[in-house]
Amino acid sequence: MKLQHEQRQQLYGWAAELLRLDEINERAAKFDPPFEVDYLQLKWARRCAGVRFRQDLKRDYEQAIARGIAAR
Repeated sequence: MKLQHEQRQQLYGWAAELLRLDEINERAAKFDPPFEVDYLQLKWARRCAGVRFRQDLKRDYEQAIARGIAAR
C-alpha cells in the first residue's frame, strides 16, 4: 500500500519509537485515514528514521557545544 505523506511521517515517528509491527498496525488502524504497514515498509522506515534521528542528535549536540562555548 502506498502511504500518503502524513501516514509516512507518522510511520517514521513510530519507527523511531522502536514499536513492533503489530503495535504500529494497531495505531495505524486508528489513524485518519486508516492504513496498514507491511514488514518491508517498516524496515525501510526504521532505516530512514534512524538516519534522521542521528542527524538530529548531531545537530543538537553541536548546538549544545556552541551554547556552552558562548557561555564561557
